[in-house]
Amino acid sequence: MMDFSHVFYFLLVVLWPECGWQPVSLTDMITSSAVKKVYRKANLCIHPDKVQQKGATLEQKYTAEKVFDILKVNVQILNVHDSLRSNKDNDEHLERKILDPEHLSKVESIFGNLSETIKIYGPWSSAWVGEAGGAYNSGGNHVSNRFLNSFWYLDQLGIASCYSTKVYCRQTLIGGNYGLLNTTTFAPNPDYYSAVLWHRLMGKKVLAVSSDVHIKDFYLQLGNVSRS
Repeated sequence: MMDFSHVFYFLLVVLWPECGWQPVSLTDMITSSAVKKVYRKANLCIHPDKVQQKGATLEQKYTAEKVFDILKVNVQILNVHDSLRSNKDNDEHLERKILDPEHLSKVESIFGNLSETIKIYGPWSSAWVGEAGGAYNSGGNHVSNRFLNSFWYLDQLGIASCYSTKVYCRQTLIGGNYGLLNTTTFAPNPDYYSAVLWHRLMGKKVLAVSSDVHIKDFYLQLGNVSRS
């Protein structure tokens, strides 16, 4: 019988960082025999995360072009993490950053570069946002768990859609201040409702729009219309 303790530990440490378990190397976890058996039919590649280096950017340290060139395999998914607003949970400028269209739009260059690289080097693959919470270290209390945060969340969904991002995952369902559910009551946080509305109202076809009105970011997609 397979020992799933390694898999369980992997899920806790990697997918639920707020659990408080001692962090381990993702590469070490993947090389364990139990996890290898679980993913024995998958082409799984782990590469050091160069983006986390101080002062680094995705373009400077580790581009998707290098991924395709190094692996020489049929890569199906390129995963990016989106936490660009702040690196600490008590950032006093967090609210201002969320309401600043120029700040929110900084991530657009990453989506654009990734989309262009995929078109050139791996048109069979797709881009995913593997985790996004908006702010590091569990987000900001009274900010990440308020309706204010949807100015960031919905804007990011719009940008991601414009660049054909196939999947957009939140950092966590329950945990920290940026979870979709309250950690105590499990009641939905505001971003949960934003996710539901997006899923129900926004379709898969994105339209290019422009306007003379002074609005920095707005997005238009064909809606999910059901006919009785």
